[in-house]
Amino acid sequence: MNDAKISEYLSGTNRHAYFVAVDGAEYETLKNFFHDFESLRVSKFCRGDVFPDYDEFIEAAQKLSDNSIILGVGESAALTGNYRLINRLRSLTFKKKVLVLCRGLKNFLVRLANENPKFRKNLSVVESTCSFSVTQYLPNLGVKTSAQNFMEILRLLEDGATGVVDVNSELSLEKVFSVSTAYDAIRLREPEMRAPRTALTENQWRSVLNGDKTWSRYLRGFSEGFANKYEQFAFEQSTNFEDFERNTSHALLKIKPDSLKFSEFYKSRKVLVTGNEKYLTSYIDEAKSFGANGLYYLTDNTRLEFRAAIELASFAENRAVLEKNFPAVRKYLADFDFCDERLTEYFRLYKEMKLFNIVSQEFLSQVEKISVARIYNECETRQAILDRTNGGKLYWLDGLSVDFLSYMKSRLSEMGFRLKIQTARAELPTLTSVNKNFYAEWSWEKFPKNERLDKLRHETQKGAVYFCDELFIIEDMLMEISAALKSGATSKVVLTSDHGSSRGAVICRGRTIKLQSTGEHGGRCCKVDKRDEKPVCAVESNGYYSLANYDRIQGGRLEGAEMHGGATLEEVLVPVIEVFL
Repeated sequence: MNDAKISEYLSGTNRHAYFVAVDGAEYETLKNFFHDFESLRVSKFCRGDVFPDYDEFIEAAQKLSDNSIILGVGESAALTGNYRLINRLRSLTFKKKVLVLCRGLKNFLVRLANENPKFRKNLSVVESTCSFSVTQYLPNLGVKTSAQNFMEILRLLEDGATGVVDVNSELSLEKVFSVSTAYDAIRLREPEMRAPRTALTENQWRSVLNGDKTWSRYLRGFSEGFANKYEQFAFEQSTNFEDFERNTSHALLKIKPDSLKFSEFYKSRKVLVTGNEKYLTSYIDEAKSFGANGLYYLTDNTRLEFRAAIELASFAENRAVLEKNFPAVRKYLADFDFCDERLTEYFRLYKEMKLFNIVSQEFLSQVEKISVARIYNECETRQAILDRTNGGKLYWLDGLSVDFLSYMKSRLSEMGFRLKIQTARAELPTLTSVNKNFYAEWSWEKFPKNERLDKLRHETQKGAVYFCDELFIIEDMLMEISAALKSGATSKVVLTSDHGSSRGAVICRGRTIKLQSTGEHGGRCCKVDKRDEKPVCAVESNGYYSLANYDRIQGGRLEGAEMHGGATLEEVLVPVIEVFL
């Protein structure tokens, strides 16, 4: 032992405690030198995250009967700000020698010795530098620390811990770097982070602190920016993550459709918001507030946007935008080659009328001509075509019209199927009751009858918007067919329907014809009464008159988005599609 004053104390008659202010490697040296002394630690008198019971400690100190070394006094006083323990120890006398090793308390002990010459005799200051610091985290932050409470931090310091020692504690501690928020904890751990405190909520910062990567991309934006120009545009307008999330959805609305960057931003936004509908409703509402221009901002990501787009659609202004942004509409409006220019032209005009609610005089003239010519009679009956199909699993979608042929052909081809498409005519009147035998008489496998499409048309009053739901129903059907074929459940599916349906009969609401019989099914047909002279626009079949134009028989009440029962091309013609792998 090289310290002369300590040696003098150990060999003398002084029975008071002897204090040694020591830090760094010298602390460990002294501990090891006096390893055969009895040891008394202040940490022994802690119970978790509470300050030591100093009365209990003093009582234990008074019972020391051998040469002893006391640890933790300096650290405890420094961390708690309670220095009375020093004075209480000074006033005690002991049977043997007692050395009190004090870390982190050099300045206080020196000042005390300067004020009290008697104490100066009982103090040695070993030249050393304080080699530890304490960082305190509030326990609710969930930070994993080297000490989980005050007792553990004191024990670590008594053991000679150096460097930064951290602790989870709710106590009011002195001379520590206190971290009370997750943001501060992260900044301490990642000093290069540039995100401001306001970027996230405290709960979000806590999640980041505990390893949650949800916000990592956003936080990197503060130091690295975003390669995606639209995302950077949204970021620059945001003050926090919620702003950023909303602006990622809504920032496009700040760009005019004729801007040079609109197309690039539109494509970027579409990808970025796919699968995230959190702000979709407010986005759609704001887009709608732009009137017809709102269509430019909508995508085919969601069914909600699709419906909104159809609401905003106007043939004269927006057909090109609608077809560009909504491939399903483009596929529907595409011409289907019926191998008969009259049919191809008719359904081109019919689909435009159905989707955009605009009826041209050209189309109405065709309806009137065909109501007399009745060119549907040139098509084979559904039964005749089905008799030649040589089996397959039959799918009956009630009310499937041939206006969807271009859409179905495109989608089934995209799925990789081979197709044989034929156009058949239904029985008149175009009612399920006189067009269902084909299903009952089919001798091979059958899917359950699907009535969703027909029910939709009868039950909805939503104008052209119902078209979206029609496509959803048809898409679901195509997925069902695809699954059956690709699973090997069948090698061929035969898709057909009982009758078509007319949007034109609802939109145009032609003349009302008064007959003895009351109009049925929206006035599209009625039972034959011999007292009546058959109207020129009517076809007699199966005891019914069916109207081949858009007139209505008195008594029939138009309800729903489309009607059937009449003899227009869209009501009479039905598809027969054979689908193969």
